Amino acid sequence: MIGGQDYELEPDEYSVSLDYDLNTYFYEHPEDVYACSGTFTPMDLQTADGTAVFIFGDTFLSKYYAVFDSDQRRIGLALQKR
Repeated sequence: MIGGQDYELEPDEYSVSLDYDLNTYFYEHPEDVYACSGTFTPMDLQTADGTAVFIFGDTFLSKYYAVFDSDQRRIGLALQKR
């Protein structure tokens, strides 16, 4: 939630499959093991109310359009047309 508005991302929009095959070193049947990773970056910061801070980056901006207004110190967000 940002500014009282929910911005949803589906699991396939914030996770990526890992292409390298380290599983062969750890499993007898690596073809049955799949690995993925989340694309958010947690920060060692909190807001004034104690909320954790994450960097969403290109994962978030690939779905939502952002307009930055430095004069008014605000950001506008909208769902991108696909």
